[in-house]
Amino acid sequence: MSHPDPQQWHGPPCKRLSNERIVAFCLSLCAFLVVGGCAVLPPKIEIPTLMPEEEIPTAIYLTSQALLESTPYPTQPQDNSPTSNPAGPEITPDPAKSTESADQTPLTQEPPTPILVTPSLTATYALEDLSPGSLPDSLPYGTIQILNPGSLSKIISPIRLHAYLHPGTDGKVRVILYGEDGRVLVQRIIRYDAPPKTKVYLKLDLRFEIPGVAETGRLAITTRDEYGRVIALASTDVILLTKGDTDINPPTDLYEKIVIEEPLPDILIQGGKIIVKGYTRCVESDRLYVELVNYQGDVVGSEFVGISEKELGLGYHFYAGEVPYEVGSSGTWVRVQISALDDDLSGVLHTSSVRVLITP
Repeated sequence: MSHPDPQQWHGPPCKRLSNERIVAFCLSLCAFLVVGGCAVLPPKIEIPTLMPEEEIPTAIYLTSQALLESTPYPTQPQDNSPTSNPAGPEITPDPAKSTESADQTPLTQEPPTPILVTPSLTATYALEDLSPGSLPDSLPYGTIQILNPGSLSKIISPIRLHAYLHPGTDGKVRVILYGEDGRVLVQRIIRYDAPPKTKVYLKLDLRFEIPGVAETGRLAITTRDEYGRVIALASTDVILLTKGDTDINPPTDLYEKIVIEEPLPDILIQGGKIIVKGYTRCVESDRLYVELVNYQGDVVGSEFVGISEKELGLGYHFYAGEVPYEVGSSGTWVRVQISALDDDLSGVLHTSSVRVLITP
């Protein structure tokens, strides 16, 4: 049997590699190692950019607001009262389930003090000099919007009330119909089990009786916080009839009647006085009265503020003033209530408010 010449043997055909293939294999192996090595390299570390010095106050302010939001004002727990109604796109309170007795809200513990806040600046106002030339670009809608009846509507019992509003943080809405001598003709207190800052649609029939043929009445809706302080009050004057035809006037636009531009809500104010300013439609013989009410219901500061004679449009006038206050050595939360007063019916046309922290 013959054997192949060992000098001529080059291995099986399938295992023979040309020089070109060997070189290509080595290059591929090197490329794989390089790519694999890159895949396990640590990511590039970003070096933080230092904040410009002029932006530091803004950052402090934003931090303080975050702290305020993280320590909210305490609220009372929801109860299981049979007068509770679930929130929905439309809520029709049952007058039979509403409470007509005087409402007494128990006091709770004072809220914690925020760590970082931005103090309000103080200044002396010259009212006409400060009055702006025009209204701001946008105006807020009313916290309480009375959709029906409109002002000076002529109504035979019952009043069909329609309103759009935020319930108070105590979960309640108070509706009162006053007679022309200030007496209370009808009162309803409706409780809502609604999430905070939720607007609800109020629809309610109010039956009334008057001794004469006709008299002027005032329909007022009020919301309060968990300490019993007024958050907002809106009203409309109507003509009450015992006979005749009902004649309902439509509402005017639903913008807020007292817009508070300063103080901003939930800020710290120091120095023994608060600057208030904004826009109001409540002018003529009406007066704006400011009260600072603490969580115990005590008024720690009050003052009438001036209203500019110049109209800025839509019936709005600029108002501004300083309200002195007295508090103890520690800070306390107060509600700044700005009310339009008159000498008729209930004596109060409208109230807007904000909550602030004050210190000496």
